[in-house]
Amino acid sequence: NGGFIRLTNPQAVQKELKATSNHFQTITDVRQFGRGGIVCRSPDQTCVQDLLKCTSFASTPVSAFIPPHLACTKGLVRGVDSRLTPAETLNKLSDAGVISIYRCNRLVNNERIPTESVIATFVGTTCPSEIKLWPLIFRVEPLASRPIQCQNCRRFGHSSGGCKSNLRCRVCGENHRSSECSATSEKCCLCGGSHAADYSECSVRAQESQILEIIDRRRCSRREAIAIVKDRTFGYSGITARNSTIIDANLSQAIDSAVEKAMTKVMDKLISSLSECLTQIISNQMNQLLQASMVPLQTSVTRDNTLLKSALVDALSPSVDKHERSGSLVRLDNSALSQPSTSGTTQMEIDSRTHKRTGSPISIDVKTKSKKSQSSLTRKETKSEAAGASVVRSKPLGS
Repeated sequence: NGGFIRLTNPQAVQKELKATSNHFQTITDVRQFGRGGIVCRSPDQTCVQDLLKCTSFASTPVSAFIPPHLACTKGLVRGVDSRLTPAETLNKLSDAGVISIYRCNRLVNNERIPTESVIATFVGTTCPSEIKLWPLIFRVEPLASRPIQCQNCRRFGHSSGGCKSNLRCRVCGENHRSSECSATSEKCCLCGGSHAADYSECSVRAQESQILEIIDRRRCSRREAIAIVKDRTFGYSGITARNSTIIDANLSQAIDSAVEKAMTKVMDKLISSLSECLTQIISNQMNQLLQASMVPLQTSVTRDNTLLKSALVDALSPSVDKHERSGSLVRLDNSALSQPSTSGTTQMEIDSRTHKRTGSPISIDVKTKSKKSQSSLTRKETKSEAAGASVVRSKPLGS
């Protein structure tokens, strides 16, 4: 800009635009731009080219250009070789529509080290999703504009180089340097909050981010973006949106509280049921273990009892066998006396002596002849028991 252009006389501005381009009728909007310039909008490329060639407007030397935010877009390209110089990098990326680049650096020990990330400026209002440079493909991320804050007046949208406002402290907002501030508490000079002016969560900074987002998306001027943000904030739609946001927040909070209570009850029931099931399972397992451990014990006790009985029987068996054998022999002897043997013959011999002498005794000898089985049994006894006969002596006949 060689001079200042004021839109104080619309007819004079229209006259100058007619003289600049024969397609002036395609101009849709003319507005003040900055302190001494104007912005003309036209969808016709011929009219745009004529306006760019303009060097004088209302006898005032001027320079025409297209604002970068209206004609270009920026994107972040990753994976670019950090060993390439900016000129070499631009030469390689120019075929993909890149008109300028900026290499991102990393500060290490006060030394800037180049990284593989590059901020590329593309022609047009849309950022491509990728760049194809045979045989490589680079992903492109749309780059959002960051708020610019003046270090002199602490406002957003410009830098301190062209600021004409008064100096304000970053800490307390008073008209002195931040290094000379002696305040004990912070106060923002933009929103009045209890924080410094460069606080990242400041409401004015958030509003500036919204303005930049609108500029990037709609490709409009800063003034138009500010008007849109103000309409959102103070208009009916903005108030309704805030109220609906509050209602939604309250509703979501109530829903979260109800869900939390319901989940607490469900978890309590689930925990109680699980504890009961675990108790039952543990009880059953313990009973099974006890039963399994008692079986060997009972078997051992039974075996010990059997062994004890066997030992007692073995200890008592000699006397029992003796008595049983003697009893059986007596029974056999008695049976031999009472019943005749079918397997053998019994002969009774009565030896009677001549009764020459009165009162002489008569002896009756009973002898039993048995088979080999009985003789074999009687041979095992003593001589008195093996006789197998009983002698009965009676009184003399004459007595």
